Amino acid sequence: MKAIEKMGLLKMDFLGLTTLTVISDCMRLIGRNRDAQIDMATLPLDDQTTYEKVFHRALTSGVFQFRVGRHA
Repeated sequence: MKAIEKMGLLKMDFLGLTTLTVISDCMRLIGRNRDAQIDMATLPLDDQTTYEKVFHRALTSGVFQFRVGRHA
C-alpha cells in the first residue's frame, strides 16, 4: 500500500467494500425476517461458542482475515 501511495496512486479495497455490503444486507434481512436489530458495536469479539462453531468445524467459507489476540 505504501509503495502505491508513494507513486501517487490511490489504493482501493474493493474486497472490503463488498464485505461491508454483505454485512449490511445480512443485518437488513435479519431485521426484516427475525424482527431483531443488531448493534455491531455490542457484539463480543471473544465469544467462545461462535469461535468453536466457525473454526473448530472449519466453516470458514467467506472468512478473509482473522486475527487472534487481545485488542489494545
